Amino acid sequence: MVYETTWDVRFGDVDWARVLYYPRLFEHVSRIVERLMEDRAKSFDRLIEDRGVAMPVVHAEADYRSPVTIGDRVRIEVEPVLGQSSVQFNVAGFVDNPVFEATTVHAVVDADTFESRPVPDVITDDLADE
Repeated sequence: MVYETTWDVRFGDVDWARVLYYPRLFEHVSRIVERLMEDRAKSFDRLIEDRGVAMPVVHAEADYRSPVTIGDRVRIEVEPVLGQSSVQFNVAGFVDNPVFEATTVHAVVDADTFESRPVPDVITDDLADE
């Protein structure tokens, strides 16, 4: 399953060189992953409230392929990859051509003890490949 959306790059997203300020990429990736969870599965806050499950980020990385600047409309594709006790979100951005690739890995843990838990059915059922 691939989730698609867009991101309009604003003045606050860039640095003095007028290109994407690198921490902003992770902020937007986080928001996009949250939106995917809300749209396709269960929001992170509902997982905590309803299931006692949290999904903290345990790994994040990005590769920049081409400059992203003010006014760019970035087409985003997100592909979730389900593990036994984690979900990896592979995120790719395009402005005509690829501009970045990012990955975040979210561990599935008990919200109180932070002990590892299996990925809940509510996630596997709604994020699995169709």
